[in-house]
Amino acid sequence: MSKPKRQTCALCQQNRLLRNSHIIPEFLYHPLYDDDIHRYNTFGQEGSPELGQAQKGEREYLLCDECEQHFSDYERYAAVFYRGAIAAFSDTTRSESLCGKSLKFTRRDGDGKPTTAAVPALLQVEGVDYVQLKLFLLSLLWRMGVSSLYFFREVELGPHEAKIRNMLLNNDPGEPGLYPCQLRLVEVEQRLLTDCQLQPCKERFDGITYYRLFSTGVRFDFCVSNQALHPGKVELYCIKKQTDFVWSIESIHQNPDLVADLLIFGMKIKSDE
Repeated sequence: MSKPKRQTCALCQQNRLLRNSHIIPEFLYHPLYDDDIHRYNTFGQEGSPELGQAQKGEREYLLCDECEQHFSDYERYAAVFYRGAIAAFSDTTRSESLCGKSLKFTRRDGDGKPTTAAVPALLQVEGVDYVQLKLFLLSLLWRMGVSSLYFFREVELGPHEAKIRNMLLNNDPGEPGLYPCQLRLVEVEQRLLTDCQLQPCKERFDGITYYRLFSTGVRFDFCVSNQALHPGKVELYCIKKQTDFVWSIESIHQNPDLVADLLIFGMKIKSDE
């Protein structure tokens, strides 16, 4: 087992013993693990297209113990939010379900009515804590950006790294339009695509930079740009300062970029035609 290292903590910038920190939190790896040996399949982590196995998600010596604890509250909340969404999507016996102390999930059809259909069009969540959820998302983006691991090589935050770091240190989630974050659930053949995690990638649309991460059923999109995202897009798609959030549920066929990545993995997706 690797020993802790005394180096500069990426968050607090103090010289301390560093933890072997997860970049993507462990709860997003759980659906990938084999039940018997607690391993998951990897692909191309070091730049070569070879299939392998690992027992833990991507980690490196990045944060001191105090800063790890600083992020832990965000992660606990996000884990409940994530697991509640996965469970609510799969439960076709009822349209509404509760998760954690405050979250209520309602499966809805295309007209916004409660439904028990195999694949709801929307998943409405009530009782959302904007501060906790947005800070978790910013911490995930920031960790990917400061990581030196090959898997996260496309996430380059530049001057935004220091700005986001200060927001995290001050528990400041900012306004919804500041580093706006989008969340979508992705389904294939009437199930969430929870058995796959893909390398984060950089994309540009209309002069704005986005970073995309697909992990175990969820597509995360982070807008990182000096150019503001249109307020209408923030209102429709992003985490906002309100106690309810609507997950849009998209077919894999609405995400051709994900289909292309899955083909590299050798995962075949049936045509929707």
